Amino acid sequence: MPPVAGPAAKGAKIKLGVLYRVPLALDTDIVAIAGREAVTVEYVLRAMGCEARERLRELAGEDDVALLAADARAFAKRTEGTRVVGDPMTVYVRPTALEAMHRALGDPWCVLPRATVVGAYFTTVVARLVMARRAG
Repeated sequence: MPPVAGPAAKGAKIKLGVLYRVPLALDTDIVAIAGREAVTVEYVLRAMGCEARERLRELAGEDDVALLAADARAFAKRTEGTRVVGDPMTVYVRPTALEAMHRALGDPWCVLPRATVVGAYFTTVVARLVMARRAG
């Protein structure tokens, strides 16, 4: 996929359906947030997912992706200790950010499924949002 340059890079986005996976280690933090705000765990996860979608939409390229890459690599490799939350969410990502995500995960030929790659970054953003909300 060739990189998009100029004005088209701002508006062009790829639409993906991404499964929302959450590390089981975050369950206690998610329950604490839900209890503090008197809402269900599912509501908290859905709210974090919606906020994460917005953050992924804002990623523009290498510099933005690099900030999340280390955690995303860990989540991409993790197969145990996670659970899938609800239904797949629709996520929009800029082509340049998607290419940067592939490269940062060690997939320069872009052979991994796009939803898998974006899902790792989605999980990273959600985990960071949960930790930030728990700390605050």
